[in-house]
Amino acid sequence: MRITWYYFVLIHTMLSCTYAQKEAMKQVKDGDVNLYTQAVNEKWQDIEDEIQKESQELMDEDDYKSAIAKVRDGIMQLSKLTDGHSIYEAQLLMKLSEILTLDRQKEQAIHSAQLSLKMFIEIRGAKSEDTYNSLFNLADTYVRFSAWEEAIPVVKKLAKIAKKKHGPYSKIYRESLRRLAKTYMSAGMPDRDEGKDKPDKKLLKKASKSFKKMLKLLKRKKLDDELLKEKAGTLLTVARLEFELNNVLAALDYTKMAGELKLSLFGRLSMEYVQVLNALARLHERMDEDAEALLSMQEALDITEHLHEPDDDIVKKAHSNLEGITRHIGAKKCGKTIQYRSF
Repeated sequence: MRITWYYFVLIHTMLSCTYAQKEAMKQVKDGDVNLYTQAVNEKWQDIEDEIQKESQELMDEDDYKSAIAKVRDGIMQLSKLTDGHSIYEAQLLMKLSEILTLDRQKEQAIHSAQLSLKMFIEIRGAKSEDTYNSLFNLADTYVRFSAWEEAIPVVKKLAKIAKKKHGPYSKIYRESLRRLAKTYMSAGMPDRDEGKDKPDKKLLKKASKSFKKMLKLLKRKKLDDELLKEKAGTLLTVARLEFELNNVLAALDYTKMAGELKLSLFGRLSMEYVQVLNALARLHERMDEDAEALLSMQEALDITEHLHEPDDDIVKKAHSNLEGITRHIGAKKCGKTIQYRSF
């Protein structure tokens, strides 16, 4: 990664201790060192707090360029005052990565997040709460730039920490596991915009395994409506992954289980159930059960039209889905092959 002049100056400054600070320390009596240290830390904290406040105000006005400049100036100011790395610089570097991400400056945002994490590990230790938050920030930065493969080891680390700290049946661990599964899934799915036409089945299998682990964890809990909704959504996601892995029968089983839950939770006249009908249509078409596929897609359209105005985009999309699968089935019967793939 290219090192800009800003980061060169920052690293050089953080490795130095100012002459004035050294002289001040020499003049302090042994019994007053703690008081001096406390006063200095409070001053540095005040500087950081002011920078955080002012930069947030600029962010609220969508003035990211000025916010970036404000935080960078603050980091340089603290670097000149402190003896090497400080927690205050690390906090501001994490803030800087957040603003750079919003301003879509990928390289510098990731570098700031990495440098912040390195400082927290050096100052607070690898197991501290600050380090965990910085690790989470780095993972979030990768994800926001769709750097899925870079995000995987970081998100995996977060899941391990959550499991150890909160236990395997905690909500925090389950959410961490879901984040890992989604990261595997995003890394493995086709992305024609990025020139990736085929799925990475190895990554999709890891995603499916992680989601299935979530389902096993939910079996150990008494499920209220919120957990049942979570389970239904997870079942449908696993179905999609099995579909991509060409495990059509398994995908059908998971879709039917999701359908039963969504019917009980939301009823037939709901967009939640429309998701199930769309998935069933794709699966039936893949299994050459064309009549069932058309019936499912038609029912999805009927429910969508019942719930929304005729000119809503979601209704237009439902019409497009039905037209698309109808054309695909017609072309298939004529022995033609057309591009049609969705879940």
